Amino acid sequence: MRLSLPRIAAIALASAVIWVLDPSPSSAQDRVRVFAAASLTQPLTEILSAIPNVDGIYASSGTLARQIQAGAPADIYVSAHPRWTDHLVTQGVVASRDVTPFLQNALVLVAGPDKPLPDAFGSDLAALLTEHRLAIGDPDHVPAGQYARQALTAVGLWSSLEGSAVRSTSVRAVLAYVERGAVGYGIVYESDAVASQSVAKLRIPDALHDPILYTIALLRDTPAARAVLDALKGADSQATLSRYGFTIAPVE
Repeated sequence: MRLSLPRIAAIALASAVIWVLDPSPSSAQDRVRVFAAASLTQPLTEILSAIPNVDGIYASSGTLARQIQAGAPADIYVSAHPRWTDHLVTQGVVASRDVTPFLQNALVLVAGPDKPLPDAFGSDLAALLTEHRLAIGDPDHVPAGQYARQALTAVGLWSSLEGSAVRSTSVRAVLAYVERGAVGYGIVYESDAVASQSVAKLRIPDALHDPILYTIALLRDTPAARAVLDALKGADSQATLSRYGFTIAPVE
């Protein structure tokens, strides 16, 4: 069953403060905390609901990486860009052997209600954006925003949009802006568009940006955490993730 955006937002907000409100040692030992990119909120909420003693915490990959580096008690971290797991490896938070490819995704342009889609991602889009605003994830810490900036740069639009694009704290927020009509267009992951019933989408050519690779890191090697990691990589979880528009990354 798909969750509504208000329900998802409530889950994400409540989850994001769990480690602050409940820091007791017994709780930290008994429960496994999965910190995951906001774009995974829907599928992981569904998957983790079937696993006992697990909390899912969702936000932008960069925000979560900084929380983990600052000592947030995460057991597993799923990033929407290898940059952030690489950062934690560099900082000595996790060993490189405990980081593996997990998922792949694609980038799409989404149009709000009654907004036309361009025929192609490029000059046609530029004409539409003279009348409507574009929302993207903040490229400083949201991987989807970094990929969006690459794609816009590749078609020569970033320099004209850099100052006017609406920068959001997460890719889920970008989708919500478009769905509400707060902006005319947005750039999100294909998996986000699959979950929406109210936007039209145009796939952005993969050649315009780096491959979209999610990585998963085992931060605390405990039997409970490893069991959850195995479950996330298992066939049932992969089927759920595929249903939400993700592609399983090849095993290296």
